[in-house]
Amino acid sequence: MTEPILTKSESGWVIEIRRGLDGLLYYGKVVHGLGTTIENADAIRFARKQDADAVLEDLRAYDLNNVWIEAVAAEHMWIGDEK
Repeated sequence: MTEPILTKSESGWVIEIRRGLDGLLYYGKVVHGLGTTIENADAIRFARKQDADAVLEDLRAYDLNNVWIEAVAAEHMWIGDEK
């Protein structure tokens, strides 16, 4: 589900869950809607931290399995192929 190669660099806020030595999970596009993905290219990108925090607050409100309890809004950069 990853998107095409970027032609320019982009930055934004994402919702991520640190998994220790296993890396990160992101809130983003999955096969059937939205959920957790290991692909940062599939992460939902927010322009402002406050928007990512608002969505994270909503995810936590309905989180019966405590998936989002340790998630954070984090600034992320995608490096493009600028030639």
